[in-house]
Amino acid sequence: MKFALGQSLQRIEDDALLRGAGRYADDFALARAAHACFVRSPHAHARIKSISITEAAKAPGVLAVLTGKDAAADGLGNIPCLIPVPGLKETPRSVLALRTVRHVGDPVAMVIADTLAQAKDAAEKVEVDYERLPSEVDARKGQLAFELALGDAKEKVDAALAKAAHVTRVELWNNRLVANPIEPRAALAEHDAASGRTTLYTPCQGPHHLHGQIADAVVKTGRDKLRVVSGNVGGAFGMKIFLYPEQPAVVWAARRLKRAVRWTAERSESFLSDAQGRDNWTVVELGTDREGRFVGLRVTTWANMGGYLSNFGPFIPQLAAPMLSGVYKIGSISLSIKGTITHTVPVDAYRGAGRPEAIYLLERTIDVAARELGLAPEELRRRNFIKPSDMPYQTPVESRYDSGDFAAIMERAMQRADWGAFEKRKEQSVSNGKLRGIGRCMYIERCGGGPGDTVRVEVSSG
Repeated sequence: MKFALGQSLQRIEDDALLRGAGRYADDFALARAAHACFVRSPHAHARIKSISITEAAKAPGVLAVLTGKDAAADGLGNIPCLIPVPGLKETPRSVLALRTVRHVGDPVAMVIADTLAQAKDAAEKVEVDYERLPSEVDARKGQLAFELALGDAKEKVDAALAKAAHVTRVELWNNRLVANPIEPRAALAEHDAASGRTTLYTPCQGPHHLHGQIADAVVKTGRDKLRVVSGNVGGAFGMKIFLYPEQPAVVWAARRLKRAVRWTAERSESFLSDAQGRDNWTVVELGTDREGRFVGLRVTTWANMGGYLSNFGPFIPQLAAPMLSGVYKIGSISLSIKGTITHTVPVDAYRGAGRPEAIYLLERTIDVAARELGLAPEELRRRNFIKPSDMPYQTPVESRYDSGDFAAIMERAMQRADWGAFEKRKEQSVSNGKLRGIGRCMYIERCGGGPGDTVRVEVSSG
């Protein structure tokens, strides 16, 4: 049968990639493309007192040196945060910092030259006079940008925990991490003066998403005057979804110079400018009755948003909410999110986007609760699994499950891992001077979703 359930799909992209015939950002060759280099802040928080570009502008091969004042004079707008949150504190983010830098790596100037070496040399001649300001990197001490309550009413969960026979309290730091794709972020723009149209080539996970922001909010070309092209993408795991300052900056420079302009991040530069992940401080309180059954879960998370609110930054910690029931029956659940602004690289979706954080905090807390209650971790889980007879099961946090036999899955996994013989293996490891551990984690994940790319087709008789 040509199309059937369970039938494998023929992959069509592999052949070209395996032969080295893929087309990544640096493979787009444009005639006379100039090179851009960004001058970045060495400070986490500072006021820009002045920027001198005199020596840089006179350097060999330099075509332009642009600053935040130039962007403001040309009417460039800010990169928007796209998530509506009641009472959200805005963090205006221009393509080049105008008055204040908010994290190490914040771009303050852009040098365009005939060659990359010339652009780099000239960038070192840009003189920025900074007044250093106090900085904060701790999510718990940052400036509150928004606060949200999800799940059951706080009063309901408070009451459940007050009546619980035992409450396990755990504090967890889900550490910040840096994305590190094989292909760095890049942007290449060419402008056609005759039509007034600019084409941006950039490896991304949604060209339509970037197109609207650049055309409408930042460079303000109008959508008919901008085209965004993404070839093969050399890795991302989320961090190439968002709009970054460098993409509209390159479009702006190409339109200004009437010449193609390209930029590719270097690895150290990416560490200072790519959207990073996680960085949550969470307090978890899990209440159990006298039989060890879960009666309530209260979660409070301080989510570090970084120096600016990235496109989807405030949404990521919210994605933990539908996951908090896990595979367990929990009487009531509440999640309080405190999104804070610090002087660090902005944070956004990365590799699971809020969902792994929820699984980690729940499963870790259950392990701690098992120790406090004197139960084997698998036994505590077994007592609280949602049973097949409970299906379909509505959790207190939005998700509704249609099927699942979680106890059977755990038993099969333990059998396959030869769980019962672990102590013998551990003793053997100790005799060999080594340590051996074992653990398990149960989870169910809701993924996918979000708006898709659309196209409008009109057919007429003419």
